[in-house]
Amino acid sequence: MSTGLKVLEKLGEGYGYVKEKAKEAEKKEREVAEEIKAKTKMVKDAEVEVKGFISNTTFEDLVLQETKEWSGSCTTDGFPATILDANNNWFIHVASTLTMPRGSKGAVVYVSKEPDEESSNAWVVAWSVPGDGYNKIYAEAGQMSKYPKGGIDWQKIESKLDGSSKEVNVRNMEDRLEVKGHIGDDAHHTLFQVTFAGIID
Repeated sequence: MSTGLKVLEKLGEGYGYVKEKAKEAEKKEREVAEEIKAKTKMVKDAEVEVKGFISNTTFEDLVLQETKEWSGSCTTDGFPATILDANNNWFIHVASTLTMPRGSKGAVVYVSKEPDEESSNAWVVAWSVPGDGYNKIYAEAGQMSKYPKGGIDWQKIESKLDGSSKEVNVRNMEDRLEVKGHIGDDAHHTLFQVTFAGIID
């Protein structure tokens, strides 16, 4: 075999080697891309996002007194500090299902902005979105004296929340207060809507 043919043969072998390595690299790249895609989907599926929408028809302005976050955190600029009468406000609460405790679970307490003898009320709403579709909402309403700042029995409220459902309808005829609301079905991105109200009939 001439020297020229040997050189061409070597070049051919080298080209085949490079081509094979390129195929292996492409295969590895595809595998890595699929792995990243799978992990991204897993993380996305593990995220829980809850939008809380609160309406105020209590005939008075309300202010935030206290919050409780068993799991997750508020992503907006904190929970709304004030909800004016005949208005509404909202927040977004996020969490993960990869860490314990799982999902979004919290509560907020709003009270009369200017309490007096005729108007010294409190409204509580609690939610649980664990990421498995078993979403729950719970609420209470009563005199502010029953919900002292820093003295609320959160363990009791959590227990009632755990035993609640996706609908809430509270009527406190003694204090003329009402809470109505519901929470959505979606396991990862859902909305709860609740109305704090005064009873006039």
